[in-house]
Amino acid sequence: MKQLVQFATGVALVCALVPAYACDVCGCSGAGNTLGLLPLVQRHFIGLRTQVQSFETAPHHTGDFLATETYHSFDLWGRWQPHRRVQVIGILPYVIANHRNGVTPTLQSSGIGDAMALAQFSVLDPVRQNKRLFQHTIQIGAGVKLSTGTFSIADSEGEQLPANLQPGTGSTDYLLSGFYAIRKGSWGVSLDAIARLSTENPKQYHFGNRLNAGVQVFWSKTIRRWNFVPAVGLSFDGRQEDRYLDKWKGETGGYALATTLGVQVFRGNLAFNIQWSLPAVHQMGDGLITPVYQLGAGVAVLIPNKKSPKATTPVNVFQNVSAKSN
Repeated sequence: MKQLVQFATGVALVCALVPAYACDVCGCSGAGNTLGLLPLVQRHFIGLRTQVQSFETAPHHTGDFLATETYHSFDLWGRWQPHRRVQVIGILPYVIANHRNGVTPTLQSSGIGDAMALAQFSVLDPVRQNKRLFQHTIQIGAGVKLSTGTFSIADSEGEQLPANLQPGTGSTDYLLSGFYAIRKGSWGVSLDAIARLSTENPKQYHFGNRLNAGVQVFWSKTIRRWNFVPAVGLSFDGRQEDRYLDKWKGETGGYALATTLGVQVFRGNLAFNIQWSLPAVHQMGDGLITPVYQLGAGVAVLIPNKKSPKATTPVNVFQNVSAKSN
């Protein structure tokens, strides 16, 4: 069976798990990362991945200082595929956030983030598409982000940290995703989007709805038993302003367009990925927040079942692929 499914949420699935930024005296959190291309046919998987994002925050008020904010996420994630046209993805992140200005004490938080589950359905049968010169993939999905992460961490003086420095959002949010890909031979192009529809948390804070989208061009090359898939593209991250006590909150919301460059590597039942992202155009937090870079990497172990190719068979990403991007 041959299947292109989804490039991940490049800035997308985890971005729905990490708190969207909300600024009091600090910058923004979470821009997202990608799941990458993964051999899929009748294979489940479990993996680990990490991502680091950096932002610079201009002084907001008199007495504030230029600050650097860094966000790390370490994710345990996996996929269950009960059918060639259906997959269920789950992610549980651990988040570390730092706010430094070189003058006042560093603000730091860490903890379990918000878990997510997303189910996706392939509209076109991959078996039929496999017989075409130009092969198309269309997927739609829906899911939920749970409030497993805390939203109540305080600083050394007992004051609650700003919303963007909390590991969780405190709310249960809903996810919608869509994906389209076309390929011919070793080349392919993917378009995808994922939206997060937020709800108000118990502390009456309401993170803005969020949309992540991306386009990527990718190519596959097999050398002996190693399969390399480099990709280049653009990612978009758009967010509404947050609300607190049912009032719009300034210095939140905005958008960022970034260039992305990455590579996926496959060998047997192992898959590796690394991706680098640099901002191109942005307007975040009323112009007070500047994204600097985003770097992600991960490894996954593919779990074959009775219908899977043998582990010793070289992985052809275009014959055994599911993808989901941000």
